Amino acid sequence: DFTHEFHGAGLSAYIVDMPSGSILDSVFHYAAKGPYTCIRRENWVVYTFWNAESGTQELVVADMYEHREGGWLSRALKEGLERLLLGKPVKIPVVQKSTMESGLPLVVRQSFLLQDAVVAAGVTQSERAVTSRSVLLGLSTQRVLQIPKVILDPRRPIHHMTEKHRAELLLPFAPLLSTSNPSAFPGGFASSEHSIPWLGYKAKNAIVTEPFHQRESSCHALLIGLDVMYTVLSPAGKYDSLSDDFNYSAVVISCVIASVLTLMMRRYGTKKKLMWNWR
Repeated sequence: DFTHEFHGAGLSAYIVDMPSGSILDSVFHYAAKGPYTCIRRENWVVYTFWNAESGTQELVVADMYEHREGGWLSRALKEGLERLLLGKPVKIPVVQKSTMESGLPLVVRQSFLLQDAVVAAGVTQSERAVTSRSVLLGLSTQRVLQIPKVILDPRRPIHHMTEKHRAELLLPFAPLLSTSNPSAFPGGFASSEHSIPWLGYKAKNAIVTEPFHQRESSCHALLIGLDVMYTVLSPAGKYDSLSDDFNYSAVVISCVIASVLTLMMRRYGTKKKLMWNWR
């Protein structure tokens, strides 16, 4: 879980393991002020605040990973792969692990800057959690920016790209998330060209999302301000549905032609076989 505390000079952020109550990670942000927003999903946390000293809006993302050394799951997979390559039967491990024995995860943290203040935040979700997520940020300009999680990856290399970074499809680090050029993000503005007056002023959950039934690529989004806007978002594109300009007539004509050719070839084959038998 993620908790925070306001101090006179800044903000303290804690990542807490709820079953054991132990603090996994903590950080103090000097001169941090509200409004603040926070999103927690799977193994990552995204939160925003206003840095009063530098006069900038900051976004911090923290990902948690299991240590490569000593992970029981990694050891079990490695042992199973070795037995499979040697032609030996693979034993399915039955492991009972306590959260007290799992050890502290590796926390990777990175900060980004935004041009506009953030007043609300949300995240896309899908029915089977297969589609990659996008973070939705309600800006002071009364618009909602959709940022794919792959851009908010704290592992993005700062200095130079290596083969390992390219293999993991990481992007070079860029500290500024420019809201003046939404085309730089695959999602762009979730609110399109529209603005939502008083976004996030009256509703605590100003950005509400729900999975789209039987469509994994999309999700419902409700943007609440003085007005209410509904839209459908597709963070990874509509890979499981046809586009609006899909040529249905070409598909129908192709099926008809294929059916006619099949009948003609069947009739020709039957006639050819009959003539062969009469020889």
